[in-house]
Amino acid sequence: MEHTEVITIGDVVRNQARTQGSAVAFTFEGDEMTYASLDHNSNRTANGLIALGVKPGDRVSYMGKNSHLYFEILAGVAKAGAVIAPINWRLAPPEVAYIVNDCQARILFVGPEFTDLIRQIKPTLSHVEIIIGSENADGEIPDYRAWRDGFEASDPQIVRAADDDAVQLYTSGTTGHPKGAIMTHGSILTKRTPEEEDALQDWQRSEPNETSLLAMPCFHVSGTGYGIGIMAAGTHAVVVREYDPSMALDFLERYGITKIFMVPAAIQIMLNHPRVNQVDFSRLKYITYGASPIPLDLMKRSIEVFGCGFVQMYGMTETSGTIVALNPEDHDPNGNERMRSVGKPLAGVEIKVVDEGGELEIAPLANLP
Repeated sequence: MEHTEVITIGDVVRNQARTQGSAVAFTFEGDEMTYASLDHNSNRTANGLIALGVKPGDRVSYMGKNSHLYFEILAGVAKAGAVIAPINWRLAPPEVAYIVNDCQARILFVGPEFTDLIRQIKPTLSHVEIIIGSENADGEIPDYRAWRDGFEASDPQIVRAADDDAVQLYTSGTTGHPKGAIMTHGSILTKRTPEEEDALQDWQRSEPNETSLLAMPCFHVSGTGYGIGIMAAGTHAVVVREYDPSMALDFLERYGITKIFMVPAAIQIMLNHPRVNQVDFSRLKYITYGASPIPLDLMKRSIEVFGCGFVQMYGMTETSGTIVALNPEDHDPNGNERMRSVGKPLAGVEIKVVDEGGELEIAPLANLP
């Protein structure tokens, strides 16, 4: 696959459309989105946003469950030079209103499950100028596809740099209000654009006909970051609206899923499903997981049932996702000292360990290309 240098998320989509436009980027509930259609329709979205007065650096919010259209909107927002700010749909209405107001979103895309919630809080949204329904909108709210298709598919060619803001994701807010962590185009793409082959582990390499399952929520870095990684690699992902073990098992067989990211709790739920021992996992190569270590007993059973490699990933919203990983060869079903760690820095990452006073405790560790 041919690659050229990419600086922004918009560049990623343009490049994939140019080099493999007919390849399918995302599949969602039977609907396939090619890289060419992702490019063309995100151009329409960008032009629509610009027509609404959206300027570079403006925030655009998305309140909805996973959908391939989310990534089309994300790419359109990026091409308009704006910043996508997805919202945790598990939050209470006042918390949703706080985030929309805090990021000063001018445009709000809302999924069909949350139109009533948004109507409820609409009078409190101090910056929102228009609300657009991302799927099957009713008469009161413009439908995204109909609105999008009213604009030209030409690329608006808004110039953005690697250090410009691209995504604003909100933290959990365990000690107060959620905080908006800002990720630049460069911080997101540094670990996702093609590296020299010898700098990559096998689980990081993309292969022809590779298909991932995107099951983690897109209001979290594990969902949005994973989807951007799919686009950067030029591979294919099956997107599920929200994690459901029965559906995940169906898709693993139907689409020959080769990679999936899950938290250990989701792995446990899948293993407890009554049909798990009847599913063919022969295409599955890697399960990457994060948020917590995997208990030894769970890992043993996972290896027995899934028969694939496991990679523990560590990162934060503030680090634009994964920065450290524990490779498959370090996952010993009998246990070992390495499994108590989160692994080694990824290529392009430098870390240091300090004590409570901020003094250097361990010399900086780097895995730089």
